[in-house]
Formats: sequence, structure tokens, C-alpha cells
Amino acid sequence: METILVTVSVLSTLLVVGIVLGIVIVFNKLKGKVDVEVVKKDRVSFEKEIEILHNIIDSREENIRRELESVEKDLWRSHEKMQEEMERNFEDIMRTIDSRVDRLYEKLSKRDVECNHRLDSLENKIGDNKQLLTD
Repeated sequence: METILVTVSVLSTLLVVGIVLGIVIVFNKLKGKVDVEVVKKDRVSFEKEIEILHNIIDSREENIRRELESVEKDLWRSHEKMQEEMERNFEDIMRTIDSRVDRLYEKLSKRDVECNHRLDSLENKIGDNKQLLTD
């Protein structure tokens, strides 16, 4: 009977040691695991941070869009000013050309009148000379 008692006692001691050892092993394994609440808190924190980053990106996009619109308006204004200046310069050139053409026309008309007058006087002289020769 004593052997049975010793055997039961040894077996129960081994069982208790096995259970304690199992609990220690499970505790050590779970010790490195993450708590669900910590994961939820981190997730909420990350979502807030992502939302803040989205807001920052949206505001920067809006600022860039406004700056681009401003630059575009400035470019159009500059283009229109240059076009107006070009048109004024073109009109000035056309007026200058028109004025010079008018002066050239006047000179050519005077020369034409002079040439016609000289031709008439030469024809008269030739006509007078012909009459002298025939007389």
C-alpha cells in the first residue's frame, strides 16, 4: 500500500510540476504577444494621423491650385499686354510705311510731271527743227 501511495504522490507531484511548467511556458509565449486593446488604440491613433495627413495634403493641393491659377492669370495678362504692344508697334510701322509711300508717290508724281514737261519741250523743239528743215 505504501508503494501505491508513493507512486500516487510521485505522479501527482509530476502532474503539478507539468501543469506549472505548462502555465509558465504559455505565459512566456503570450508575454511577447500584443494586447488587443493596444492594437485598437494604435489603429485609432494611426487613423487619426492618416486623417491629419490627408487634411494637410488637401490643404497643400488647394494652395498649389490657387498658386497655379494666379500664375496662369499672370501669364495671360502678360500675353495680352505683349499682344497689345505688338499690335501698337505694327500700327506704328504701317503708319510709317504709309507716310513714306505717300512721300514717294509725291516725289514720283513731281518727277513724272517734270519728265512730261521735258518731253513736251523736246517734242516742241523737234517739231520746230522739223519745220525749219522743211522750210
